[in-house]
Amino acid sequence: MVINLTSVCKGGDLMNKLRVFRASRKLSGSDMAKVIGKTSVQYYKKENGKANFSDVEIRKVREAFNLSIEEVCELFGL
Repeated sequence: MVINLTSVCKGGDLMNKLRVFRASRKLSGSDMAKVIGKTSVQYYKKENGKANFSDVEIRKVREAFNLSIEEVCELFGL
């Protein structure tokens, strides 16, 4: 089943929530970049709101950390 996450969720502060999420798991931006299959520079642009996460990248994070749809919405500010 495919879920369009951007249509399910709303609102949030991406930059701080992602940083807190990473820190709580003792992950670097490079670690997160590997999860979504991007370079560190590309990941940091996304985390800082200069580029958007794709639905595929969001799903990769969801699957890697076994997050619920609600947790994904909260984390990504969707």
